[in-house]
Amino acid sequence: MSVVIRHPLTDEINVYTKGADSVVMGLLLPCAPDDARGRHQKKIRSKTQHYLDMYAVEGLRTLCIAKRVLSQEEYACWLQRHLEAESSVDNREELLFQSAIRLETNLHLLGATGIEDRLQEGVPETIAKLRQAGLQIWVLTGDKQETAINIAYACKLLDHDEEIITLNAESQEACAALLDQCLHYVQSRGPHSTPAKTTGDFTVGFSPLCPPSEPTSSGPCLSLVIDGRSLAYTLEKNLEDKFLFLAKQCRSVLCCRSTPLQKSVVVKLVRSKLKAMTLAIGDGANDVSMIQVADVGVGISGQEGMQAVMASDFALPRFRYLEKLLIVHGHWCYSRLANMVLYFFYKNTLVTGVLDKDVPADVLLTAPQLYRRGQNMEEYRPRTFWVNMADAAFQSLVCFFIPYLAYRDSDTDMFTWGTPITTIALLTFLLHLGIETKTWTWLNWMACGFSVLLFFTVAFIYNASCATCYPPSNPYWTMHTLMGDPVFYLTCLLAPVAALLPRLLFRALQGSLFPTPLQRGRQLAKRSPKKLSAPKEAQGPHLGEARTDPSEPRSVSASKPHSQDCTCPPAPERPAGSPAWWT
Repeated sequence: MSVVIRHPLTDEINVYTKGADSVVMGLLLPCAPDDARGRHQKKIRSKTQHYLDMYAVEGLRTLCIAKRVLSQEEYACWLQRHLEAESSVDNREELLFQSAIRLETNLHLLGATGIEDRLQEGVPETIAKLRQAGLQIWVLTGDKQETAINIAYACKLLDHDEEIITLNAESQEACAALLDQCLHYVQSRGPHSTPAKTTGDFTVGFSPLCPPSEPTSSGPCLSLVIDGRSLAYTLEKNLEDKFLFLAKQCRSVLCCRSTPLQKSVVVKLVRSKLKAMTLAIGDGANDVSMIQVADVGVGISGQEGMQAVMASDFALPRFRYLEKLLIVHGHWCYSRLANMVLYFFYKNTLVTGVLDKDVPADVLLTAPQLYRRGQNMEEYRPRTFWVNMADAAFQSLVCFFIPYLAYRDSDTDMFTWGTPITTIALLTFLLHLGIETKTWTWLNWMACGFSVLLFFTVAFIYNASCATCYPPSNPYWTMHTLMGDPVFYLTCLLAPVAALLPRLLFRALQGSLFPTPLQRGRQLAKRSPKKLSAPKEAQGPHLGEARTDPSEPRSVSASKPHSQDCTCPPAPERPAGSPAWWT
């Protein structure tokens, strides 16, 4: 980032530039080896680089600051070209980039800064919960590699018992050779997916994204650390498949010295190649492109400004709130949508699709593994849809034939026979909705009661006011007559019970003999709600006290795609950290 200013007294035009040492050091004026001043400048640069490395090891965020003095002619020439680039219609971005290159050259090093950036409270715990929920976390940061690694250990993104694969290369050829070496090493530990694509002399295969959350029998978990230059090489067409295959085998991925463009390219690559659902969270303007490319964008409001918040789908004041957003509200959203889509074809409803909560929030926070049910599409599958359609067809037959058999030998007309069928249909789908509703509120009761009341009110008014509507049949006084007929009450009682008996019997047997983890969580929450209450969240620092850690907002959490053909290994019988009722 550069700024051009004019001194108010001397009228001198200066260019001040700040940025990463890996970039700024390459923009400095070359030092002449035979000049005393050049040797002095080289010594200063070496000493500054030494301090930068020391700051990075201590976990400080580092920047280099440089300066250049422009003459009036140089500034006038540059300004004219820059204004032309700004007003250009074609290749505007490229022209602006070339304008910045012409300005940021032959700089003089002024110094370096190292700033301590404290983590917000709850960041390590949130990352641990997201991992238990089955999400793979990638961190894309502009910090130096040493700084990023220290912060990654502090926020529990990296563990000391993990094996770190570091990918640093000076050229594309060296990067390709190092990447092949890493891939062969990973393959020797045991492949995690079926090979499907051959690139060069190495076979690359893609399966749905599934992070190896537990150490394998062949060794500890793997994590990948890559610097910005190597990342640029791996994003080339001939290396991107290998890079993704390697990253997919790792528990965590840490990309250092990443530019905003590289962040968006990585997210786009994960979406297109791995077919994964991606979430990007950031707090600054340099995260906007990444947030916009991801399926879900989350912005953190803080001292970095509001650019990320304005470009995001959701805004949070703290990183730790991401835990509840995903694990609780994300699970509820999937459950509501799945049930509403199934019930929509049966009978349109709104209250259940908005208010229903299949599992209490405390249970979801205690067992983040329940989030994986949405990733695995366990509640909405084609089989579930067709079973629901078959059940609806059975209910339709029952609602039709029971009134048909009850009034078969009578002299009732079409309206006297059709009104009980309509009444039975209403009661059946309301009872069906009651079976599928997990959380009853006063709105649910009011909606069901209002449906019944509205039906009978309209039926009474319509039958009383329509004396000659559809001759020769006539709906006049039909509902009033049926309300005095015992057969009407008997059919309205037997038909809904008979129609819903298979579904109710299946739910009862399945919940008693083969309960799912969700059902076990609901049962335990009803029996002992106090035991499952999640610990009270610690109050984080005030927004003005600490900015969000660089590893937090620049992470890309890529969950498994919503696909039936997921080849991920089955979840263990009781994952580490799960409650006792988990199976």
